[in-house]
Amino acid sequence: ASVGSRPFFLASMVFSLQIAIFVILAVDIIDVSNVQNPFMWPANVETPVRIIEALAIVIAIITQDDVRKAVNLLREGFDTDLPKAFPGACMWKWALSILLRGSEGLLGLFVTFLLVMQSNNVLDLLLNFSAMEFVTLLDDVIFSLTSEGFLGRVLKKEATRLSGTVSQSIDRFIASLSLVKLTIFLFAPEK
Repeated sequence: ASVGSRPFFLASMVFSLQIAIFVILAVDIIDVSNVQNPFMWPANVETPVRIIEALAIVIAIITQDDVRKAVNLLREGFDTDLPKAFPGACMWKWALSILLRGSEGLLGLFVTFLLVMQSNNVLDLLLNFSAMEFVTLLDDVIFSLTSEGFLGRVLKKEATRLSGTVSQSIDRFIASLSLVKLTIFLFAPEK
């Protein structure tokens, strides 16, 4: 989409909203005046909370698809057919989109890590983790709403066009997910 178009405006708005939420949370939960413990990590947390913290961090890393997609796009490189499918697409826009997607994902992981590590009990940890997952998935939710036509016909048309070009990547991801499930099934210890 060209700069100034509806899809560009919507994408910029969602990206800005996600970054704003992450920055506000980071500023709120980091106490720079506390030299001893600026991240306000509680001491003497019970073992079950530490176990859930470790699991939540692993889950956050695994489910953070913005970073994973940015890395995959970088690894695959710029597709010279992209400008044919999307007039106006060029290398610098492609690189900028990857940089923005990756930075949003990393910032989300950082804030999630801080919130998880600040939790005193399992309930607070799970609530904080769930809230961060929602903010992280906000761009995917908006894309789904757009694809279903809830944000207008013009945006639906663009989302449908984008979905058609992305389907090969999604098919590859689903295939790799199936391989992971198969691997877990084959190598999981018997009960």
